[in-house]
Amino acid sequence: MESMFAPSSLSPRARRSLLRRQHAVHADSDFTRLLDSVLGSPFLTTHDLPDLDVVDGSFQAVPLSLAVTRPSSPEMVNQHFARPRGLIPRLWDALRRLKHKSSTYIDDGQPLDGEEGELIDDEACFIDVDSFTTAVDIVARLPPELAIHLLSFLDLDSVIACRAVSRTWRIYAQDNAIWRDLFYRRTEWGLDLSRARFSAATTRRVSYISSISPELAPLSLDWWLLYKSRTQLESHWLQGKAKMTKISGHSDSVYCLEFDSKRIITGSRDRTVKVWSLKTGKQLASFKRHTGSVLCLKFDKDWDIDDPFAPGFMVTGSSDCSIIVWNLFANGRKAEVSAILGAHTGGVLDLRIDHRHIVSCSKDTLIRVWDRNTLDLLATFEGHQGPVNAVGLQGNKVVSASGDGKMMMWDITTGECLKTFEGHDRGLACIEFKDDLIVSGSNDCKIKVWSASRGECIRTLTGHDLLVRALFFDPMTGRLVSASYDKSVKVWDLNTGRLITEFKNSHVSHIFDVKFDVRRIVSTSHDQKIVVLDFSEGLDTAMFV
Repeated sequence: MESMFAPSSLSPRARRSLLRRQHAVHADSDFTRLLDSVLGSPFLTTHDLPDLDVVDGSFQAVPLSLAVTRPSSPEMVNQHFARPRGLIPRLWDALRRLKHKSSTYIDDGQPLDGEEGELIDDEACFIDVDSFTTAVDIVARLPPELAIHLLSFLDLDSVIACRAVSRTWRIYAQDNAIWRDLFYRRTEWGLDLSRARFSAATTRRVSYISSISPELAPLSLDWWLLYKSRTQLESHWLQGKAKMTKISGHSDSVYCLEFDSKRIITGSRDRTVKVWSLKTGKQLASFKRHTGSVLCLKFDKDWDIDDPFAPGFMVTGSSDCSIIVWNLFANGRKAEVSAILGAHTGGVLDLRIDHRHIVSCSKDTLIRVWDRNTLDLLATFEGHQGPVNAVGLQGNKVVSASGDGKMMMWDITTGECLKTFEGHDRGLACIEFKDDLIVSGSNDCKIKVWSASRGECIRTLTGHDLLVRALFFDPMTGRLVSASYDKSVKVWDLNTGRLITEFKNSHVSHIFDVKFDVRRIVSTSHDQKIVVLDFSEGLDTAMFV
């Protein structure tokens, strides 16, 4: 076999070709051995070594003591081999890929090997890939509108991290449009832009994209300040950090309250309805037309926020069995009686209103529905065996809670009872009905959350020691506040049933009513006091709802 391919038996051209192939095999074998040597390490460069003798076209082995190594390449060089984690690494990887597409080859046209940044040539020349790929800031070279649009897809932590990259990135990451998007991604955060004139956040913040799409970042609002204030406000709620203010003026137990952005209105056993300034706590007015205790009241909130001369609408219920309809004027400082509804034969324990209906419930076990505009009686619901202590209203549906331990859902249009809810061990004292949720409080010291459509109890909240007298919740934020005869006010996470915080020292006697908004909790008690727990101390919260 060997003789067939002996060089002497071949033509000169074939012999030269065979010698070239043999030399290539020999070189490959030497190169394989070279990779197993110290010199074969990818962390060596040939210019760091002493002169070497060449034998048959390959380097001789060198002593280990003469080998010079360099540290492994920075992690960033190999990032395109591993899946980046987090938005910032993904953004950076995308920018590197954009750069890589235009930089696959260097000036002499030789491709990179894609791993350690060394050229595939005989000199093993090292290229510093780290400095090569990071020397150009792609984001800074983009038009500002495009750069901001790119950053607007990041979450809060990533945007904050971008502010530390460079001066240009910091400017982009602080752009008004980005912070507006971050604010509106928090779907549980409400904002009333009509109140912008009352807010200090209406001062500045220029946006690069405002010239293209002003509605995305109105120059009149500082969205970074709004986001910061709202975040701090949420932190105060979680920490129970609130400024307490006590308002005095009633001469007996304060049974009920409602408030909006300007005033608090309360009803008392002293038979008066009083109006207070929410900001200062000063009494603005006092009305007395009932001959018994004022047990419940409702009014249209912020009726005069746009037109200070517009009249307000209020209804009050009393132990004298009457419902009085009032017209309010001059920020609530003046009132006149519009009508008196006297269809109940027992004390009126609770009221609800919307733009079409007035719903009342009474100690006489009845629920009545009135047309708000004509004040005609539309429906009467009978079915409870005890006093109806509370009602809820949503659209054409009414839910009632009774001392007989039952809740019942009624249809205003047909007058029929749609569902009966049972689960509490004792009589019910309060109820709230919003969206598809019903929350009830009972003399069994429990709070139950129900699905209105399914008629099922979703969860039970325990923690109060005496009767749960009042409830209020916000389905958007999932915040629930309860008040009890045990003198405590508790704040719950409605979605999980977790107790967030509680206030045990705000009142010294039974608490009868509680309401809250995004900034504060207001409660009333047998101790004749109105207590305001303000979580917005030092913050600009005028537009938050």
